[in-house]
Amino acid sequence: MFSLQIAYFITLVTSRDRGSAIALASFPPNLLFYLYKLSHFVAGSLSAFQATATTAICLFKSRHPNQQCQCAWGRHPSDGWRCFQPGTVKNYWAYHCPYDLAIMEMRTDWLGLLPATLSERKQQIDHYKALAQAAAESGLVSVTHYKAGKTGQGYDLGVVPILTFHWSSEMARLAGLILAEAAMSQMNELKQWLSAIEAGAKPDCRECFPPNIYLVQHGDADMQMVVWPTVGE
Repeated sequence: MFSLQIAYFITLVTSRDRGSAIALASFPPNLLFYLYKLSHFVAGSLSAFQATATTAICLFKSRHPNQQCQCAWGRHPSDGWRCFQPGTVKNYWAYHCPYDLAIMEMRTDWLGLLPATLSERKQQIDHYKALAQAAAESGLVSVTHYKAGKTGQGYDLGVVPILTFHWSSEMARLAGLILAEAAMSQMNELKQWLSAIEAGAKPDCRECFPPNIYLVQHGDADMQMVVWPTVGE
């Protein structure tokens, strides 16, 4: 969703943070931000993007109490969307209403980051370990220690590496700001989608917001992050 901003982030920040330039240049930007998000998750540290996701989930739950669902649309993982009598989606196994899907999306993308099934979760954890090793070999991170823990949903993580990123405090703060703004944009995109469904639109017509986060630098001046409101705010 924000791959364009990430690429721009890497280009500009490395020019101001020479110590990380070589390591960052050798690491794919999207994987870098995925690793950064997941490293916060497994370490159990609270970040601004996680707080934004929690706010979004609370908002969706308040607008849609589980026992008061009146949604007419439900989506099956393999069969896609189906229209039901309002309020009956929950009676059909494996179908999820739009609000449930919005909550699941924010939780998966920003809080859980790990699938619910054991086989998929193991595959994702192994992927994280491989990324962490590759980042450590490039000099981008160091593994400070290993720990065994559980996710917020109670899933066993096994033993996972806890990382320290080798970049400046300014760069770490900027990465956090970009992720927080991206989470906010995703929340607003979902809000608009849900409102459109409630107004009669079909759920498969979800509008994706264009990038709204850019980094700007003129000459030798300090770099600035420019963010403008998304349509759904």
